[in-house]
Amino acid sequence: MKFESTNSYVLINNQEIPSIFSTVYDDEGFIYVEVHFKDDVFRKILEEKRKDNYWIHDVEFYGETIKNDYIHAFGLSLNTLKSYNKARFFVYDRLEHFKFDTFSGKLKKTISNNDSVYCIEVENLELQHSNRTERKEYMEGKEINKFKDFDFNYTSALLLSNLKLREYGNNIPLNFHESEKKNTIQINFLDHDEKPLLTYGEYIGFKKYLIDLLSFLNGGKIKVSKEYCGSTYNIEDPRTEIEIYYSYTKKKTINNSEFIPIASYSNRSTNILGKVFMNFDNYIEAQDKYELSQLIHSLCSLNDVKSYTERFKILIIALEAISYRVLSANEEKLSSIYISNDDFKEIKVKLLSVISEYKNKLSKEQFDKLSSKVGSLNEGSNSVIKKLNYFIDFCGIKRTEDVNNLIKKVRHSSVHEGLISKNEKEALKFYTILDDVLRYSILCLIKYDSEYNPYSRKSIGVKDNLTNRAKNK
Repeated sequence: MKFESTNSYVLINNQEIPSIFSTVYDDEGFIYVEVHFKDDVFRKILEEKRKDNYWIHDVEFYGETIKNDYIHAFGLSLNTLKSYNKARFFVYDRLEHFKFDTFSGKLKKTISNNDSVYCIEVENLELQHSNRTERKEYMEGKEINKFKDFDFNYTSALLLSNLKLREYGNNIPLNFHESEKKNTIQINFLDHDEKPLLTYGEYIGFKKYLIDLLSFLNGGKIKVSKEYCGSTYNIEDPRTEIEIYYSYTKKKTINNSEFIPIASYSNRSTNILGKVFMNFDNYIEAQDKYELSQLIHSLCSLNDVKSYTERFKILIIALEAISYRVLSANEEKLSSIYISNDDFKEIKVKLLSVISEYKNKLSKEQFDKLSSKVGSLNEGSNSVIKKLNYFIDFCGIKRTEDVNNLIKKVRHSSVHEGLISKNEKEALKFYTILDDVLRYSILCLIKYDSEYNPYSRKSIGVKDNLTNRAKNK
């Protein structure tokens, strides 16, 4: 991607600074804007900002290209000052490209909520496709029968929702297929006649839900790299009236979790995406209620952290956070489990009175330990361990010996000593258990009913049907 302009300007604090020549290009996913200013106005602004220890950021760029198109970049930050009148900016947000319509002679310069959205391109999504295209070959007018005369090269899913995601209907066909770019998959929002079903406003309304859910299923963060919008579309070689590019970090290697096997050959027959999107409301409801995206972002961030100890710290914080949100959203159920502190005070006095009758028959250590146990019987919402236990129970995870050790011992040593375990093998084991607990909890909260592959299945005791358990929540 590269654009050149002889008629452009940057906007800094509502001040337009014109340029002689500008170039916009991408390099490994990042978008850059190089600007040659007409005079030294930019240098003077920069000197003033430096006096206040203020770096140049949140800049916008506007320009008409030499092909008569229009470009608008958002979220620029000064990257390099090459001379007093030449600077390079890094685009943190996006670049909007508006193409000149040679038939009407018109050129749009803004995108509206009513503009159509045809498809998007996403990076880092690893997917084994579930739909196939058959190939037929002929020789001298006769069909040649060949073994495996088909390719699994796309995945179809129907996104269903009771919410009004679009003006006409509550379903959106999704078609996933490989893009020409490496590690890029294109998602189409078209009907059977290849006409757009979504407006830009409707797409923005559920974009975050879609990308966060796909990131969780993918086991790694996916990024929208391009959006195709406007009034014209060429499906063979995607071109539209408006194309929006996003600046992002391109990963050279992808190391996603395989907890949900959408990249496995088994997905050819199960079509996990098809099942999940048929119940899209389950994710929306859980996200709005528990803010699952925070947990999903924590899980996805692990791919950039090498140390298991650091990964464990990220996840233990995420575990406490999601436990708190689930507990807060279900306080009525919690009150039916734990006795009020006022009522327990009276019970506690009577229990300690009974124990005191056996004081002479017990050693001091035995008596103190028993009294302490009685005092902690009703550690309800004020106890971190009780919160975590409630969350574990809520998600249908069995409190096995490993899970109990994770919550009571390993969590404590990690938080207070910065150590999971002195034994490297055991440290890896408890990191894996914690990772599986969190991923499995999301499956329960969104009422997922398809394949999943926890590494520590025995340790977390997950054998029952997820859907039946989730429906009781």
